[in-house]
Amino acid sequence: MLVTDYLHRSFIPLFKEPEGQAVWAFLQKPENIIRIETAVYLGKSPLEALTPELLKLDILMSNDEDKVNRLKQLIGSLVKFLLCHQIGGYELKPSKVNITAQDDRPLLFKTAATYKILKYQS
Repeated sequence: MLVTDYLHRSFIPLFKEPEGQAVWAFLQKPENIIRIETAVYLGKSPLEALTPELLKLDILMSNDEDKVNRLKQLIGSLVKFLLCHQIGGYELKPSKVNITAQDDRPLLFKTAATYKILKYQS
């Protein structure tokens, strides 16, 4: 399945913009896939694990609050696509978790989805 087949139609224009492509490239980096999968293994939200690195992206430091909020929503949708479709073996849990800022982990997302592992790879 292509990511554009998965995304809600309201995300397609943003995904095709340079900012959307930059986020997609960022999420597909091997070190970020490891962060995403490790967070799920530890029962945490992948977005929480990605936050320190996401905050280094200039596109999320924009003064355009609406665009940043849409990018954050796109990031959540792309993480779900990665886990449930591209990588596979994961399922979205029905409820979201609240995320709080910590000294070593600034706040980017207020709430985030969590996932469960459907089966362990051997």
